[in-house]
Amino acid sequence: MKLLKYAAFVLLSLIYACETNPPTDPAGNIVTQKVVITSNIDSAKIFIDDIFTNLYTPDSINLAVGSYVISLEKDNYTASPQTITVTETAPLTVNIDMSIVTIQKVVLLEDFANTSCAPCVVSNQYIEELKGEFGDQLLSVKFPTNFPGPNDPFYLAASSNCDFRRSFYNVLFAPTVILDGTVKPVPTDKDDIKTNIEQQLTIAAPFEIHVAGDVVGSNYKTNIQLEIPDISGVDYSNSVLYAAIVETEIQYSAPNGESEFYDVMRAVLPSNNGESLGNISQSGIYTFNFEQAVDGAWDTSKLKVVAFVQNSSTKQIYQAGSNH
Repeated sequence: MKLLKYAAFVLLSLIYACETNPPTDPAGNIVTQKVVITSNIDSAKIFIDDIFTNLYTPDSINLAVGSYVISLEKDNYTASPQTITVTETAPLTVNIDMSIVTIQKVVLLEDFANTSCAPCVVSNQYIEELKGEFGDQLLSVKFPTNFPGPNDPFYLAASSNCDFRRSFYNVLFAPTVILDGTVKPVPTDKDDIKTNIEQQLTIAAPFEIHVAGDVVGSNYKTNIQLEIPDISGVDYSNSVLYAAIVETEIQYSAPNGESEFYDVMRAVLPSNNGESLGNISQSGIYTFNFEQAVDGAWDTSKLKVVAFVQNSSTKQIYQAGSNH
């Protein structure tokens, strides 16, 4: 059974457990030694023998001679504990490197299609099949076009949003499929789309997107949280948050023979220009709330929000998320 021993800290006093009584000097005082604890990540909680010391990296502590297990904790980071032995001879420096917890990448597929477009039938079929294969790692938003037929009802219902997005990418043909803002696979080649999705999934996601949304009264209210563990690697000065309200399934007898349409964009929030993220200067959780009046033609039981963060210059989409 472990006996309690006392350690004198540089800033604090703490009780730890050990196998034997700590050594003492001739005067009967407990012999301690300074231990400096550092990491590549600042402000990580320092634990000794699973007890939180109320200290954060980098810091130092005086420990009685003996063996200890040092461990660090910080949200979105992980590290292996280290066992140390404190002796009377010299101060000890312990460095524990932390690594970021892998965040699941979610690929955004934007589909530019039209109800009069014959090749769109095949493209839409492949997209639905791939959504089934990739599950939560693939989200899609359909932005209808006004070509080849000018009377696509989904385009007419949200023409300004559709035109803005089509112009943003300079889309000239339907169908056009764009992955994460930069990759354009052959829309009628399932294998090509799949290969490119798999390639996008190998790119590390720098943050998580959490989405909540529902109809409240006559409005659809959306709450989006960006959980950012590290700001390095992302140019937030040029980053924009978009939230697209989509209707997940619509029945309609189209000129091209299709009768089911999926993930049709109904509105873009907060506007076509999105929400600038230029104020992000440090890691943390950033919250955004948007609201949109519900159109009477929408089936509210089939609405969801697809949120994504995109670099307005390079068009790269860093991450996507949804509430379903």
